[in-house]
Amino acid sequence: MTVSNDLIDRLRRYVAEPTWDTYLDDDLAKYIERYPIRDASGNEPSSTSWVANYDLMNAASEIWFEKAATVAADFRFTADGATFNRDQVYEQYMKMYRTYKARGSASSSRIIISPTPLADNAWTGNLSEENSGYCV
Repeated sequence: MTVSNDLIDRLRRYVAEPTWDTYLDDDLAKYIERYPIRDASGNEPSSTSWVANYDLMNAASEIWFEKAATVAADFRFTADGATFNRDQVYEQYMKMYRTYKARGSASSSRIIISPTPLADNAWTGNLSEENSGYCV
């Protein structure tokens, strides 16, 4: 899969990283490729006729979460009569994370019940005969 430069540039703007100091284009392309979605024709990413389409909002949310982790240890302190609220950076990064996560495509998972439930007429060994529905 090849991610277009246009998508990389858009993601770079979404995450406020205008330079290549922190994230190279190849790095951003890897984030984008983690979030393939259906194309305009409804083809799934696993389909051979799928046209590359990605969820940039979820990619951006992952980067904002990563950025928040880098400043999570920052804290408020007072020195020389001035108060420094360094934790506000973390709060802002998490706000951006939540904003982009909320705008991302919804995902779903298939749940398989195991073991399979018993049929309605199955014998249940722990009920008395009068409550089991089978009286002799």
